[in-house]
Amino acid sequence: MASMCRDKGRSGTLIRILFHDANGDRKSIRLGKVPIKVGEEWTRKITTIESCFEGGVSFPSEMTAWLRDLPDVTYAKFSKAGLVPARKKAQSCTLAGMCDRFLEKSVCKPGTLLIYKQTIDSMLRHFGATIALVDITAERADGWRRWLSEPHMMTFGRGRKQSVRRLAVATQAKRVEVCRQIFRQAVRWEVINKNPFEGVLGGSKVNHSRQRMISLPMIEAILENCPNHEWRAIFALCRYAGLRCPSEFVGLTWADVDWERGALRVKSPKTEHHPGHESRLVPVVPALRRVLEDCFEAAPVGSVLIVPRLRSSRSNLRTHAVRIIEKAGVQPWPKIFQNMRSSCETAWLEQYPVASVAGWLGHSREVCMKHYAQVLPEHFESAVNGDREKAAHFPAQQVAAEGVFHVAASRTTKNSDDENALENKAFQAVEENNEETKNRGDTIRTCGLYVPNVAL
Repeated sequence: MASMCRDKGRSGTLIRILFHDANGDRKSIRLGKVPIKVGEEWTRKITTIESCFEGGVSFPSEMTAWLRDLPDVTYAKFSKAGLVPARKKAQSCTLAGMCDRFLEKSVCKPGTLLIYKQTIDSMLRHFGATIALVDITAERADGWRRWLSEPHMMTFGRGRKQSVRRLAVATQAKRVEVCRQIFRQAVRWEVINKNPFEGVLGGSKVNHSRQRMISLPMIEAILENCPNHEWRAIFALCRYAGLRCPSEFVGLTWADVDWERGALRVKSPKTEHHPGHESRLVPVVPALRRVLEDCFEAAPVGSVLIVPRLRSSRSNLRTHAVRIIEKAGVQPWPKIFQNMRSSCETAWLEQYPVASVAGWLGHSREVCMKHYAQVLPEHFESAVNGDREKAAHFPAQQVAAEGVFHVAASRTTKNSDDENALENKAFQAVEENNEETKNRGDTIRTCGLYVPNVAL
């Protein structure tokens, strides 16, 4: 067990720690003139290391983190005493070189690779391509995080400067996450000793302010103004089936449509790396079935793909989709295709269990409630109207309930014809009141601003 010694010196009391190394040899570490509390803390740390040597176990995570954060000079004392291996010097590597190595070793989808490149581009513009990785400190990492959240000037081709708007909060959070991932890989490859972005807060990647509910009248008006059957199929599959566009449209064939069963088999490139999530079955609602039947009849003989124009997941559909939406007299909404997918899921959640809906859409229930389920103003109005109806019927329900209670109490003493008549009258009042409440509830649902009904 380690012990602390106090030696007399010219400058005062000097602290020395005595201990046994892994071979059992008696050794010491001289700390010099330091406070007694510092010596006691070092004694506890060295005692923990000795215990790990004796038990043949690895260091605790707290000890590993403490050793990692020690300065090189202090860490060298532990290494010289044989307590820890010598610290490897960080390799001389620039930010651009590390980013190139990261992209080269990454195994990901093209969409994810694009996000990586966007994050790397923002880092290179802020720090510079030639900066050494070891020179990017935690303070500079916080500066880059603040730079993302503010409008700034950027230099483009031929030295042209242009003001760049503030990035969305979700975009900032994603770039911080990717940057932290790159530097975590640099630590793992022993390029640097510590990740300067480890404590940088990214923020929330959920942005509910850009959610929009695409109602059935809106999508029907858009379908009527589509220039061809392919675009009708794109909008219908997004809104009525909740497909990811364009990744899940690529390779979608007529063989994937089970007309008899009313099911559509969708291959999901985003979740195919999870076992059992390579594909999923999506119900073909009547509105979608009509669109698919028209598209099938108009397709050339021998055609295989449902949407031939989407042979590649890199197809850009947004510009043309906005023109179609404006032609239908509808104001274009943010995140054109994702909001149609979200609207489909929100409508299904009002009729089916969340587990089934999440399975049809191809994600977990947590993702369903966090990113896709929308809070609609129609729900608020329905709740307010429902409370008013409940308040109006409360006295009648209370009278009926009191009649039932009195009947139940009197049945313990005697059972006369008068009491049976009172009981029948009380139960009849309850049934009439429930029937009236049900009729009013139906009226409220049919007269609401939005009636989710996938069968339309």
